[in-house]
Amino acid sequence: MNNAESKILNNLGVKSLKITDEGFPLSLALINDAPKKLYYIGDIELLNEANNIAIVGARNADLYAKHFTNSLVKALSPYPATIVSGGAKGIDMTAHVAALENSMPTIIVLGSGILASQFDMNSFFIKKLRETKGSLIISEFEPFAVAQRWTFAYRNRLIAALSRSTVLIQAAKESGSLITAKYALKYKKNLFAFSAQGFNLNFAGNHELLESGKAKSLNSAEDIIFQQFPSLIETSAPRAVSGLRQFQDACAENTKTEIMKPCHGSEFCNNKILADALLTLIESGIHSFEHLKIKAEINPTTLSMLLSRLEVKGEIGRAINGEFFRTAG
Repeated sequence: MNNAESKILNNLGVKSLKITDEGFPLSLALINDAPKKLYYIGDIELLNEANNIAIVGARNADLYAKHFTNSLVKALSPYPATIVSGGAKGIDMTAHVAALENSMPTIIVLGSGILASQFDMNSFFIKKLRETKGSLIISEFEPFAVAQRWTFAYRNRLIAALSRSTVLIQAAKESGSLITAKYALKYKKNLFAFSAQGFNLNFAGNHELLESGKAKSLNSAEDIIFQQFPSLIETSAPRAVSGLRQFQDACAENTKTEIMKPCHGSEFCNNKILADALLTLIESGIHSFEHLKIKAEINPTTLSMLLSRLEVKGEIGRAINGEFFRTAG
């Protein structure tokens, strides 16, 4: 590296950490093909966090998968988690941006040199990343090394090694995201796959992992929370639980509105409160009619009416497999 390149690195705050240096993360040092050196911008201490959660998926992700990713990260935000991903377009960037929007730290593991990535280091995104407490960009490649197909696949081992849990959102049968999933299994980490309902080739990789029993089914954030933060469930009041309590409180209030529908037998519910709580449940990652019915504990007729109203108002949308998602705004 010449002097000009070194000056650029210094001006942008790029630092390095060797495997022989104190503070090099054990999670990376102990894998067979450990990186000998890391280049980074941000809080290097995040690499030693025990609650890192990797979220990966398709570059050409559909709207349904992106909405689920947003709601998942939002539901995880009350917990001491750090979101890890690869900085690529699609699910990776959706996860990173959602983390920043919810004031969560995030780690971007690049498949190129840190100064040859898709990011303009002076961009709004990078500035926002630096402003967020405890965020980090890392790469094992020389700062100006251009990405190649193999480098993206190779860096996936770092994403899995750094994370206690790996979440596969959307993967076709030959998706590169499956490489991260395979590394998670190799390193004996928790592996979750979003169990999108219906036949959709864009989720064929997910279904294959679920059917083989290699991945745990992910229907909502609760599936990760119960696995990774069991001691915090009672104290953190996750959004899904809060949403359910809103439903129950609404029924208990027995408040009448201009349009009343039965809720629990002869009880009546405040539909405005119920609709707001229903949005909370959908945002927390509960998307199917059946799961919403179970969580809300209301009859199908009432639930169908509420969902239809929200859909007409444009507050929720329905994916091709029949599941619901929160629309922008």
